[in-house]
Amino acid sequence: MVIIEFNPTIPLNLEIVQPKEKIHDCGASLLAVYNLGKHKGYQLVCTTDDNAIFVEEKNFALFNIDNNHPSELWKEFESKSITQIYQKYDGTLVITGNDRLQWHGIKIKQSAIQVLPKFLRFFPGIDNFWTRMIKFVYYKVLRFSSLNRDTY
Repeated sequence: MVIIEFNPTIPLNLEIVQPKEKIHDCGASLLAVYNLGKHKGYQLVCTTDDNAIFVEEKNFALFNIDNNHPSELWKEFESKSITQIYQKYDGTLVITGNDRLQWHGIKIKQSAIQVLPKFLRFFPGIDNFWTRMIKFVYYKVLRFSSLNRDTY
């Protein structure tokens, strides 16, 4: 039996492996751990909120598991761990799922992640000359300020 810890905030469809030179950077995704286990001759039999439990391939049949893909074995934990962001047509970003920084317990405020100010959030094409001009100037200022910083 092998138990491997993974980062439960990484979505199941992403195969992320932490670079060797990084310390406590991001960890590995469950999908990456699952694929590593299969490559090494192990099969996933169980998950906790942040651990994947494997057995050797030869013992897998003893567990009578029809589908051991992470999407099946980890689904009860996914909604409390994964933070998803989607975009409305007006440019508003919406947080769904886990709305807290996992290890810090700090709530992620939807208002704090907005790229566009509220007055510029509308579906493109439903505007007029003045709103297009304001948006143009805002984008130029945003681009200029981003180019003059080391990070975005």
